[in-house]
This record gives sequence, C-alpha cells and structure tokens, in this order.
Amino acid sequence: MKNVTVSLSCGNRGAGRWFVSIQTEREVKQPIPNGSAVGIDMGIARFATLSDGSHFEPLNSFKRHEIALRKAQQAMSHKVKFSSNWKKAKARRQLDYKLAWSGGHLIAVPPQNTSRTCPCCDHVSADNRQTQARFGCVECGFEENADLVGAINVLRAGHARIACGVSGAVRPPAAGTHRSDSRAAQCRT
Repeated sequence: MKNVTVSLSCGNRGAGRWFVSIQTEREVKQPIPNGSAVGIDMGIARFATLSDGSHFEPLNSFKRHEIALRKAQQAMSHKVKFSSNWKKAKARRQLDYKLAWSGGHLIAVPPQNTSRTCPCCDHVSADNRQTQARFGCVECGFEENADLVGAINVLRAGHARIACGVSGAVRPPAAGTHRSDSRAAQCRT
C-alpha cells in the first residue's frame, strides 16, 4: 500500500459522507507480444475490417455510451482548444491502452488513399474504388472488398512506418512490403 486518503464530501449530493481512497503499488511483468501484426480499416457498413479478412459489424452502442460521450464532450469543451489537455481529452486511447497491457502497440497511419491503392500493383486511382464495398484495380484487374484492401494497405503502411521510424519519415500508404502478403499469388494474373 502506498497511501490512504480520507475525505469528507461537502457538496449537495452526498454531503456528510466519508470517502476512503487507497493507492497500492504492484509489479506488473512486461507482457510479451504473442500475435502478429494486423491492419484495421474502419468503415461505414462494416465497423472494422482486419487485414486477415475478418470483420466486425457495428455494435450500435451509441445508446449505451451516450451519457459518457456527452460528459467527455462537455469536459473537452472546457479545455483550451489545441492545448495538451485538449489533445489528451480528444484522443479515444482505449485501443492503444489495451494493446499496451497485452504486449502490443498501436501504429496510426494516414488514411489517405488506403482504399484507392491496389495492394498488387500499387496503382492509385479513385476509379479503383468502384462502389462503397467493391475495389477493382483499373490497372491490373485485381478485385476484392474495398474495406479489406484498405486494411491490407493500412498494415503495409504500418510496416513502412516501423521501417522508417528511426528517421521519422513516413512513406505513402502503398509503400512497404510489395507483394509480400498471402495475397501475392492472387495478384499475379
């Protein structure tokens, strides 16, 4: 145990109540990552699509979290815009936090052109995104779900960021491990 704080509430709600806060310290072993890297594309029809092909449907959890969201937005409105505290309040760091506890880490990549870039030939075009759900490369003919293509390109961009991390340089989303994933065989038509 590190310390104990005893306080008396003097406000309208809970006036005259005593509260005890106990702070403890414990050693936590450094977790060892046991999984592989995965790219995540956040979508509209599908909540999230992973680069391994799996996807998650929307949870429609707005009703459950509406009050918490309102409180977070109110707290953010009281902060000086673009200050450090404002940026901290703006960040929804839950994924990064949970990954850190399990030994992983999150690499955010710029989303520009991730769903317009062919993972086979690296051709970037707005015409590649035929519909909200379908991707068809006008250069090489590769076809796939657009969200999956976005997730693959996010994974590649994450690998590129790791490779360029020493200098801080960031390559375009399509840069990185050209034809190195399991879809390489499908790309050669």
